[in-house]
Amino acid sequence: MQAFAEMTYQRPAMKEMVNRGVDPDDEFDGYVLALQFKNAVPYDRIMRQFAGNPCYVEFKHQARDQWAFVLPCVNCPTSYRVQYFDKHGMIRHRSENSMELAVETMVIEGFVVLDKGAADRLSQGIDWLRGTEIAGLVSQRNSGQLTEAEFNEQRRAVDAKYAH
Repeated sequence: MQAFAEMTYQRPAMKEMVNRGVDPDDEFDGYVLALQFKNAVPYDRIMRQFAGNPCYVEFKHQARDQWAFVLPCVNCPTSYRVQYFDKHGMIRHRSENSMELAVETMVIEGFVVLDKGAADRLSQGIDWLRGTEIAGLVSQRNSGQLTEAEFNEQRRAVDAKYAH
């Protein structure tokens, strides 16, 4: 508990547990705190490295070729989102109520390896271009602008265009 108390940036979830009076000497509470503490170290490191604001900085997943970064939500200025991507383009996003919670989510999910410029680097590749075109086709199909047959035909054309 002392190591957590000395951290400059404390994970919101763990800070809440400590404030509720979780007993580190209790077997179950101690186990949960140990699990929570595992992510407190990289959270504190990332937040300190960027003076408490790591927005727009890419972090690679520790075990797979995926990346994430935190940024303010466009639709709700008080919220932040974690944006996920791989070599094929943007994958998904997740919104949180604060930047701290978004960073915490990113850390808990394993995106802790600093990789500045990853999005710019990957977006120059053929896989990203192909993925972006296919995502556009999926969006058109989902909005009713393309039939399933039109989508399949255009998807085959994109695949042929980017065949290695």
